[in-house]
Amino acid sequence: MDSRFGGTIKYSRIVGAIDDSDNSITRNVTNLRMRRNVLIPTDTSASYEVCFENPILNIGNDSSVYSTGFMFPGSNEIYYFEDNPEERGLIRLFHFSEKNDKVIDNKNFGTVDYVKGEVFLGQNAPFTIASTIVPGSIVEVRAYPKSVGYDITANKTIYLKFDVSKSDIGAVVESGAGAS
Repeated sequence: MDSRFGGTIKYSRIVGAIDDSDNSITRNVTNLRMRRNVLIPTDTSASYEVCFENPILNIGNDSSVYSTGFMFPGSNEIYYFEDNPEERGLIRLFHFSEKNDKVIDNKNFGTVDYVKGEVFLGQNAPFTIASTIVPGSIVEVRAYPKSVGYDITANKTIYLKFDVSKSDIGAVVESGAGAS
């Protein structure tokens, strides 16, 4: 599903399209995520402002904003960032240890304004990225919209596309009481 500049992706239309795609589907649980592809000028010190132009989820025990991996010059680690569920409004930088444990490298890597839907990185200390995991020098920044069932609007320069290739889809067979 594509929208246009100034258009809206309707949550109800996506859920309806999934329900209508096959008679065996009796219900679905759908959580939308917003994504911005940030083109990184590698080997250049910079700060970033990532605007979703839609409010971001600001509740729960999990992160609402997160990135794909990237590397800093002179390091072999793959780094990521996410908003900190313990300190809402702050973005933290981390990598995974050899045992796949999350290692926090910087608790104040940036900030997030949940109401405006904006993520700020390196405002006080610009940083340099040497390479990205996603081809084309891109860091994908994802965020959950304000609430389940929330429509996403393409304001200003935002173009919306429902990207099935980047979607996580799973099926569960119901059994027992309530199954039809």
